Amino acid sequence: GDLYDMKLIPIHAILLPDGNVLSYGTDNAGKQGGGLYYQIWNPAKGTTKRAHKLLEHSTGTDIFCSTINIDPSTGNVIVIGGDTRTPDGFGINTVLEFDTATYEVRGHPLGDMQYARWYGTSINLPNGDIFVIGGKSGDTRGTRGSPIPELWSPKSGFRSLDGAEVPVDLSNNDQWWWYPYCYVNSSGEIICIMPSWRNLAVYRVDVDGQGSIESIGTKPFTAHVRNPSVMYRIDHVLFIDDDGWLWDSDISGKTPVWKKKYELGRTRTNGCFVLLPDGRVAIVGGSGVPANEEDLKDAVRTISVWDPDTDDMVIGPSQELARLYHSTALIMPNGSVLSQGGGAPGPLTNRNGQ
Repeated sequence: GDLYDMKLIPIHAILLPDGNVLSYGTDNAGKQGGGLYYQIWNPAKGTTKRAHKLLEHSTGTDIFCSTINIDPSTGNVIVIGGDTRTPDGFGINTVLEFDTATYEVRGHPLGDMQYARWYGTSINLPNGDIFVIGGKSGDTRGTRGSPIPELWSPKSGFRSLDGAEVPVDLSNNDQWWWYPYCYVNSSGEIICIMPSWRNLAVYRVDVDGQGSIESIGTKPFTAHVRNPSVMYRIDHVLFIDDDGWLWDSDISGKTPVWKKKYELGRTRTNGCFVLLPDGRVAIVGGSGVPANEEDLKDAVRTISVWDPDTDDMVIGPSQELARLYHSTALIMPNGSVLSQGGGAPGPLTNRNGQ
């Protein structure tokens, strides 16, 4: 598709129930920070300027590198956590609500989290609740992660799961609290894979009562904390390691079962996995070298499509621009893939999409 301009860098994006796309993450000059602006794109109006509406919120909250979910009880968007900005680089416990009827952003009527989070993970559960884990805490003494998960209910808001404290998040290693990989298996169990280094733990988390946590295995490879993952089949999650191997994790049993699937040859740090309507996985954007994830010469512009049934890879067309740090990709209702953003910081200020 054609490249089109946007009014900010869409660091975060989510498809709304009405088919429009909500994006946020920078100001209108592409400078890092989500304390004021957000944007609505109406794909039915095409990709011209009239299809993009820049809006402002007055919450005083910097939602940069927060996490977002659809509230299935209302269809509204919940924006969880964010950045203190002053001092820079610590979590906040603020929860906002984007109203899909009025397009307004406000403090959530059910209140904030118990704990601060920046770069946390949140997933929708089958019963309509939302599980939140990880992220950087508000502890300004170091790089401590936020170790206690929380559960959000549409009736009562957030409650802490004090019995499910994550041991690895107690460390000051800033590689361990970034966006843990979490998925729900076919038994309804929450499985969380810690990012970054090889042999870090895989946990099963129970949210009943005060919660509980059990270590059930380890991840057998190293993957940059910004390498993508996706559940591409029930109980099967796709990862890419720093050497460019695709891995399958079967999370259905007592312990995860890991299998190497395809040697892509180069990793995709800061890229995205997108599950296509036919069950294949599109690999969009990213860098082929984890240590140089912001270097344009290592950017991978071609879109690759992996077929889980045949283990074949099709190399597709190239994007016009590199999509690196702070880029995102979504599957659209018509089956097309939206790729947008990148920058703040970065070699490009991508206030655009394709």
